[in-house]
Amino acid sequence: MRFLNRFKPLAYLVILLSLLGFTYAATDYGLLALSLIVWVMSWWLVESSDATPFPRWMINVGVLLVALYLFWELVIERQPNLLLGLGHFMTGLILCKLLEKKTNRDYSQMLILSLLLILAGAILTTSPIFAVILVLYLGLGLYLSLIFHLQVETQSAAKRNASPDSMMLNPTHEKVISRDLRRLTWSAAVFLMAFASVVFILFPRTGVPGFLAKWQVGRSSVQTGFTNKVTLGQLGHLHQSNAIVAEIRVTRDGKNIGNEGYQPYFMGSTLEVYRKNRHQWVRASSPTKNYLSLHLAPNQWTQLVSPDDYGHHGIVTDHVMLQNVPDDTLFSQLPAVAIKTDHPAEITRLDDGTLIYTGLDHSSVSYSVRVPRTFKSTIIGPRRPVLFPSVIEYSVFPSMTGYRRIYSAPIAKPIAAMARKIAGSLLKRHLTPKNISTVYAALASRFSNYLRTNYAYSFDMTPVNPHIDPTEDFLLNKKKIGGYCEYFASAMVMFCRSVGIPSRIVTGYHGGDYNPIAGYYVVRQKFAHAWVQVWIPNRGWVSYDPSPASSLTSVQQPVRWYSQFTNFLQWIRLQWLQTIIAFNNSMRLNIIHKVFLFFTACLQTITGFFHQLVTQLRHASKLVRTSLIGKIIAGLVAALLVAAGVFFSRRLGHRKGVVAEIVKTFDPRVQRQMARDLAFVDHLMNSLRHLGAERNTEQTPLEYVRELSLITGMDLPEAHWLVEIFYALRFGDQTMNAPLAGKIREHLKALDERLESIKNATLAR
Repeated sequence: MRFLNRFKPLAYLVILLSLLGFTYAATDYGLLALSLIVWVMSWWLVESSDATPFPRWMINVGVLLVALYLFWELVIERQPNLLLGLGHFMTGLILCKLLEKKTNRDYSQMLILSLLLILAGAILTTSPIFAVILVLYLGLGLYLSLIFHLQVETQSAAKRNASPDSMMLNPTHEKVISRDLRRLTWSAAVFLMAFASVVFILFPRTGVPGFLAKWQVGRSSVQTGFTNKVTLGQLGHLHQSNAIVAEIRVTRDGKNIGNEGYQPYFMGSTLEVYRKNRHQWVRASSPTKNYLSLHLAPNQWTQLVSPDDYGHHGIVTDHVMLQNVPDDTLFSQLPAVAIKTDHPAEITRLDDGTLIYTGLDHSSVSYSVRVPRTFKSTIIGPRRPVLFPSVIEYSVFPSMTGYRRIYSAPIAKPIAAMARKIAGSLLKRHLTPKNISTVYAALASRFSNYLRTNYAYSFDMTPVNPHIDPTEDFLLNKKKIGGYCEYFASAMVMFCRSVGIPSRIVTGYHGGDYNPIAGYYVVRQKFAHAWVQVWIPNRGWVSYDPSPASSLTSVQQPVRWYSQFTNFLQWIRLQWLQTIIAFNNSMRLNIIHKVFLFFTACLQTITGFFHQLVTQLRHASKLVRTSLIGKIIAGLVAALLVAAGVFFSRRLGHRKGVVAEIVKTFDPRVQRQMARDLAFVDHLMNSLRHLGAERNTEQTPLEYVRELSLITGMDLPEAHWLVEIFYALRFGDQTMNAPLAGKIREHLKALDERLESIKNATLAR
């Protein structure tokens, strides 16, 4: 069969789609380039007619090297993602098999590996671009599997019959099988798509966060990203991560206020306690802390603080689509006074304004928060905070004391001396209730400006002197080398505390890549940031950012010629995440409700239509009884209905006739032409039926005419001639033309006259 020649190109295309999908999901474009090179080499060197296949020993060596690479990647390099390593292994196996001369068994193995590879990509990414690749792969894979099965069966039959497959089917049957394969593929694809849609709507996902994606043999390289525990003194270099964390749209009174020049701070967590033995900043805990736990109903605003504690003018709303909730923390511009989620969730609000997400599904969260411009200071902290907060550490051993309190470490003497030197004359001022706020604010600004102007910003985390505290090492030894934002924030907090000013570190995100098409910020892990909140008497907690203005976390991506296109793709991606990836039970109920309303509206429309129709018919009946024009119109309508009934009945009769059964296997265009040419066969069969013998569905027209001749004892020459013409048109080289059509009409007329005379003679007897 000639259409089986499509198998190899389709198999190569399906394998290419699997390689594209996985390398795109893994963002490994070097592997993509290698895969394309090997794929082209395989098609050019292996599949060409005069190609010489690679020796088997070379293929075996390649497979061995791929296995060794898997061991090296997982054990030596300590790849943190098991699924990624297995995907690399399967890619290597496919590339090795592409370079050998392939049998049906080899193709089946490669197709199975490609399916596993595309499934690995589906777990690694939620990109809509990958979804397009996946749909193409599944559609072509379904068609390819049917052709593969037919190829195997054809080759098996050819071996048993000892004849070439070109002699097993005539060209007409080959076209029919090719068409039927396409129809079967489309039918199966439509059915599976409908079934998947029903399953998608009726069974929303609960999420499997981190499925195999967080399997880890050892420590991975340190990358930028949010954390609610800042650990200083880590060795190495901090790498920027472009992974998308959230899409955030900022509005005021329903109007979008986001723009490229406005880069807001999105707070995630506050860190007050410095554990010197671990070089780590953590959250403070106290029995007097106020924790507010709330169960949120979907799509309903829930108040987090009393409306009397903030101003109601100038409220800003952050609409957040958060992916893979980091450390169970939600983000907002400080402080959030009300929250709304798209699905049921459990939220805990700490007294510092931090929002903790305790829902079951951590794969993604879609929520909105309201942030006031003016508010009481107690919303985000106590009225009089302590200078060195503490954290409660619970014991894991029941025999030991239940918990112990750990206070934030005191300030090292060199840091305190540096702070007093920077503060200068401000420390000599006599503090009074009137000037304390001014002095504290001036000290905080001086410390912030000193760090911003005298220290460089760097992602280098290697200490100069590992025997002292990392913040002390940063301040004393890395003035030119610099550090990243967490070192600047830690240094400022220690400066402030050394002169008696309560302060704390805030971690979150600073701005993002603004998408002007969709009107939201694309917040990536590289925008993770740390800044400082300083407690100013009579004002509360005031934010300061001691990091230099050249901080890479605050730099907007440059506008390039393709920026509009990438912004459009980002908007498509957001729609995909919000409607498909984040689909939940609340959205399912909303869809069902809308469908119910739609069908209710349709039913009401149909009911109203029939009600109006009945009313109009009643009015028309009165008009018919009383008006001549009405009677004429009614007669015309009745005649039109009768004509339409006759037309459709004949069409239905043609569809059930012999010709319809004969031509149904043809191509649609051939069907229409053949149906017109063979229309006389239905006339012939209907005429012969009057002789009293029905045609059996298994009988051919020739067998039926011969049987009638034996039953009636008549030759029926016209019928025999018409049947011969039918076979010549259907299976021979005869074509319909005007002279032949005229002869057919003459024979049909003669046959009808003969049958009419037989009928009259029978009635006369």
